Amino acid sequence: MNKNDILSSASSLVKKTGFKIKKHSPEICQAVGIVGMVGTVILACKATLKLPTKTKILTENLERIKRDEEYTVNNRRAVAQCYGWYALELVKLYGPCAALGVTSIASMSAATQILRNRNASLAAAYASVDAGFKAYRKNVVSRFGEEVDKQLKFSATEETVKEKEELEDGTTKTVKKKINVIDSKEFAGCSPYAKIFDQTNPYYQEDAEYNLFFIRQIEKYVNDKLRTDKFVYLNDVYKLLGFQPTKAGQIVGWVYDPDNPNGDNYIDFGLNDTWHQKTCDFVNGYERAVILDFNVDGNILELME
Repeated sequence: MNKNDILSSASSLVKKTGFKIKKHSPEICQAVGIVGMVGTVILACKATLKLPTKTKILTENLERIKRDEEYTVNNRRAVAQCYGWYALELVKLYGPCAALGVTSIASMSAATQILRNRNASLAAAYASVDAGFKAYRKNVVSRFGEEVDKQLKFSATEETVKEKEELEDGTTKTVKKKINVIDSKEFAGCSPYAKIFDQTNPYYQEDAEYNLFFIRQIEKYVNDKLRTDKFVYLNDVYKLLGFQPTKAGQIVGWVYDPDNPNGDNYIDFGLNDTWHQKTCDFVNGYERAVILDFNVDGNILELME
């Protein structure tokens, strides 16, 4: 390996290391801050143990000055020098722990600021993508109608089937009929926020009616909460339904604003979606599990401004 290859490899390694440090800078700053705070406490304890000795020396010096026969200008100057010496000793004792404490606080504050900036960037990116997707679907509905929009959403295809139809005179005839066939994939047409309510859920019961009642009650409760609090995070709904919170759930949710024509102003779990046969079977009591899809309004941090 020649000199140029070594320099190139070293430069690449430095850049990769720098990127990883920058990527994990919040965690690094947080760790440094925590370790620094622990060090601050230790240094402060050590300094406090030495403080009585310094205080004793100060007291002895002051007593010696006061025993002089005449309290002159020189005595007052000596007293001032004693207190100056004591203040300097305090700085020496507690200066390092104070400096370490300030540095630790600054490090933890830097970690918070980095995370805040990253969250703001992610929120802006999501808002841009969400606005573009909603505009796209609006254009599809405007040009081709809601039927085509749902066909695209659920990956449905239109097929022609033959069915026998009974006539009034008792005879039958074969007629052709067009139907929508949905993609067989479990989550076809669902949003990224959809969840399966099944036996893995802590609130699931081997009773279809109970599961439907439970989900309907949660849906009613969060809608009441939306009208009262004016906003609900998706993670709030996840927790009530027994699902684990997600990173996206910390940002997206619903906002109640009757004056805003773009929002639904209600929370829907997708139980009224007749395009999914399994959802219909769940509502009718034939299925105990169901896919719950949520009509989130988008990034709450942007919508609440």
